[in-house]
Amino acid sequence: MWKPVCVRDFFSAQNRPIGLISLGVLLLSSGLPAAQSDPAVSLNNLAELQRQQGRYAEARSLLERALALLEARPEPAGPDTAAVLHNLGEIHRLYGQYSAAQRCLARALAIKEARFGPLHPQVARSLNTRARIRQEAGDRPAAEADYLRALAIWDRVAPRFAAQRAAALTNLGHLYELDQRAAEAEALHYRALTAAPEGATQAAVLHNLARLYSTAGRRAEAEALFRRSLELREHALGRDHPVLAPLLADYAALLRHTGRKREARRLEQRARLLATGHARENLLGLTVDVRALR
Repeated sequence: MWKPVCVRDFFSAQNRPIGLISLGVLLLSSGLPAAQSDPAVSLNNLAELQRQQGRYAEARSLLERALALLEARPEPAGPDTAAVLHNLGEIHRLYGQYSAAQRCLARALAIKEARFGPLHPQVARSLNTRARIRQEAGDRPAAEADYLRALAIWDRVAPRFAAQRAAALTNLGHLYELDQRAAEAEALHYRALTAAPEGATQAAVLHNLARLYSTAGRRAEAEALFRRSLELREHALGRDHPVLAPLLADYAALLRHTGRKREARRLEQRARLLATGHARENLLGLTVDVRALR
């Protein structure tokens, strides 16, 4: 059975991707069987590589091209279409385009539920992403329902999907934090921390927990968590990835509250440079919503 190419296979031990032109040639002209060199799947994989580098405009363009190819086929509503719709919805979320994001996720979920059933891990993955979209759009009750559905599925299939389960736990924890349910939020972040493998997911959990502690005035604990989250993200993504900007800004705010203004200014400057650089990269042909830089 055909297995899609995973872009993580093209990262070196130093987490640095090979050139996109070389990867494109490898995917599109590799002499693999026809299904494995499917142009739409290759575009989707290239888009994921771009997204991991923080190049969201390029990722969106590639995903839109992949979706157009898939929708032109006699049977467009398959797993590949669902995957592209899911990924495109995530890009729309990053730009704050929540209506477009929800339309993509609704279509992806309909395809996945029809193909795999309502309790499949792929359904949980899209539920978690739709929950984040609904949360950021201000529909917290709907977001909570999606998170709880996703967690019910992850609990059935753990520990194979530990990172995904941890992500849903910490996302729900952040939602409860926004709803002033601090004790429940902390408990969920700790459950996520226990489940998360070391890397990007653990860094996100640490960031969420640090922000919670900072708000609660537990600044020494918060600082240690901010520092560890930053170390993990820099190791995984490098020092110049735009996803670091919100973490740097939150860490700087904590330092300002503790009177360490010089250190805070250094982090704030880094955050601004990353956000500004990200906006500049994405000006070519596509409008950037400022909410993508939060």
